[in-house]
Amino acid sequence: MRPWSLRVSLLQEIQAAVIDEKTSVTTLLLKCQLLAARISHGELARWVELELNGYPEGNELPDYRKQGRGRALGTFSGPFGSGGKNVPLSMGVVEEEHREVLFNIDLRQPAAALEDLAVNRPGGSELGIPWPGDFIGYYGKPGTFVENMALVAATTFVPRQAIVAALSAIRSRVLKLATEIERAAPDAGEGLAGSDPLPREVSTAVTQNIYGGSIAVGTGPAFALAGPLGQLVVGNATNVTLIHAIDRLGEELEAADVPEEEKARIRQWLGQARAALADAGGSVAAKFLAELVARGLH
Repeated sequence: MRPWSLRVSLLQEIQAAVIDEKTSVTTLLLKCQLLAARISHGELARWVELELNGYPEGNELPDYRKQGRGRALGTFSGPFGSGGKNVPLSMGVVEEEHREVLFNIDLRQPAAALEDLAVNRPGGSELGIPWPGDFIGYYGKPGTFVENMALVAATTFVPRQAIVAALSAIRSRVLKLATEIERAAPDAGEGLAGSDPLPREVSTAVTQNIYGGSIAVGTGPAFALAGPLGQLVVGNATNVTLIHAIDRLGEELEAADVPEEEKARIRQWLGQARAALADAGGSVAAKFLAELVARGLH
């Protein structure tokens, strides 16, 4: 047990910041960034970076940043100078394969931008997500939405409560991972950057919290991979989550006491699985990975 002390640890600072409404989510994430550096936790560092800087297109969004459907409003131009602004757009007019892109609320903005809307500009503020130009062109023909009117701009609006819910989920996730680390390694994060890596089982638990409990990497040796990756496939983990798990297992493999011939065989197996996930769609990649798991490493 750690001796009683007036000194507040980084983990305690993070926990206090979570429940202090005056502490911004951005400040909380910066504390987590420092923690990730000190405990050498790659997954935590990647998650914090995405939360701070935003999720670029192509990066899988965590569930708490997917907030269902938004309302879309359009600007129209018609003959003889006529037009209209803030005209509701019917989702029924949009082709089914485009509805997710145009009407779903995907919060890819940095946490600071979300917090600015939710905290600094209360009172019904909304976040507007403009439709891409290609879709404006596709649905811009006069009469598509409004008779004799052409769509010239459109925006899907995110209600303030959806933004608040996403920020609350970030705080909750940080609290879970901080308490999980403290329970197993109370002095974690107190050394210099890179000097205090977590035990593997604790690091895995942190990864589970980051990705919402979807990762089950297991606690066996680095070359016992078929079982853990099989659990990921069965658990419907996203391709990004699977790739992160494969990369981490690859790092563990290099540090493991395994004959070089065996390492080479496993490297090839991991490379095939990673390539399938990077190049194929979700169901195709999962099927390919499941086949590799079925073959196993025996």
